[in-house]
Amino acid sequence: MKSYNGQWKVIEGTNLAKAPIRNSLPDCLEKDHLLEISSMLREEGFMPIDFIVCEYPIEGVYCIERIGNKKGIDYFMVHEDHGVLTPYYTTLELKNDVNNFPCKTIKESIELMEC
Repeated sequence: MKSYNGQWKVIEGTNLAKAPIRNSLPDCLEKDHLLEISSMLREEGFMPIDFIVCEYPIEGVYCIERIGNKKGIDYFMVHEDHGVLTPYYTTLELKNDVNNFPCKTIKESIELMEC
């Protein structure tokens, strides 16, 4: 059974193109997750090579940013929830003491992300 590598320094800055992930990461859950996020991006019409992991705050939570975007920052989050990767967005204001919410697509996460 695979486990988390737990080395955030290895994850942050990882480009979501498949070859860099396969070549730079050991066999672990993070590697599987980043490959799945890459597939999710492709399914929604994005190019994974345009995105990097800008932050890996805790195991199973990936903050992803589009690099080189001139229109503003395209930023989204994906959380691992009981074995399922789910896009999330963050609001500035708390709603019932929470400001992170699941959504259906990466595009929706980018559009709803407030910070």
